[in-house]
Amino acid sequence: MLRDAADLLIAASTDLLGTLVELARAHRHTVMIGRTHGVHAEPTTFGAKVALWALQVDRDRERLRAARSAVSVCKLSGAVGTYSNVDPAVERFVADRLGLVPVPATQVIARDRHAEYLWACAAVGSTMELIAVELRHLQRTEVREVLEGFKPGQKGSSAMPHKRNPISAETISGLSRVLRGNLQAGMQDIALWHERDISHSSVERVVLPDSSLLAHYVMRRGQRLLAGLQVDPARMRANLDSSHGLVYSQGVLLALVHAGLSRDDAYRIVQSAAMRAWDQNTDFRILLEADPAVAGARRGLRPRPFAAQRRRRLRGDRPHAGVISRRDRCRQTSTRMRRRRRHARWRRRCPGGRCTPWPPSRTRLPAR
Repeated sequence: MLRDAADLLIAASTDLLGTLVELARAHRHTVMIGRTHGVHAEPTTFGAKVALWALQVDRDRERLRAARSAVSVCKLSGAVGTYSNVDPAVERFVADRLGLVPVPATQVIARDRHAEYLWACAAVGSTMELIAVELRHLQRTEVREVLEGFKPGQKGSSAMPHKRNPISAETISGLSRVLRGNLQAGMQDIALWHERDISHSSVERVVLPDSSLLAHYVMRRGQRLLAGLQVDPARMRANLDSSHGLVYSQGVLLALVHAGLSRDDAYRIVQSAAMRAWDQNTDFRILLEADPAVAGARRGLRPRPFAAQRRRRLRGDRPHAGVISRRDRCRQTSTRMRRRRRHARWRRRCPGGRCTPWPPSRTRLPAR
């Protein structure tokens, strides 16, 4: 039963992964603000966010495959696993017919295998909750960058007609807690008395089918949610610009350090301007340009190559104005190393320098 259930879960995770990949590619250039601790941090893209979800779902799929392998086993080795009344050949025959692997056991198969299966289901639930919680935050009125799909005639609230509640994401968040609770019960089933008791049996009759169904449901429900997701790039850009340019504070900090200021001094300058931008509702750049310390640091900035020249250097084209590209340096280093190796081989073949002097000609050496 668990092996076949795992097959359904793997198929559902594959479909979910495909939906996430399509969404990530569609929004790989959709710029939005990245948040840490719930506060604006630096720009990112919605596609990058979704791509990280896709990678995690792919890891969940690998965990499901490992769990399928762990539970695809059987045992027919008697009351305490000693084959006292059955030949091991019978066990191998039955396992082959069922597509399972015979394993050593007592009267029952070790329950760590079942716990691994429940862990894979709980991990799926936690990943889906990660996605659901993020979408719930992005749908808040103050943010409103992403919205769940809304069918014509659908009601968000029976009392407040203006509302569009993230009901699918909230449902996924709630069911993931059940999956984690079932994992706790499965972990406690591992410790049985001696060669067997039945304290695990009543628990597994509930948590194994329930976790299989719930893990499959949250993935299918999440896939429908993501397929109908409404993304608002204009709102994302508006939220990005709402912090008056403060999201570029790290770039300013590094530029001031590059100009020669200590990191502590540069940090205090940037932090002071950032706080004033918040308090005065003023553009961050205007405050920086009016700061005498920043103006003095700007005069000390060392010129950097233009972007096009930097790209040419990365491609290995002719560098500008005496700057040697990394590729050319690597070529020069490898050429010197090859010459040294050739010279060492020549010295070994011609001790005392009695042969043709270095560098050798391309003609063959005369017979000694």
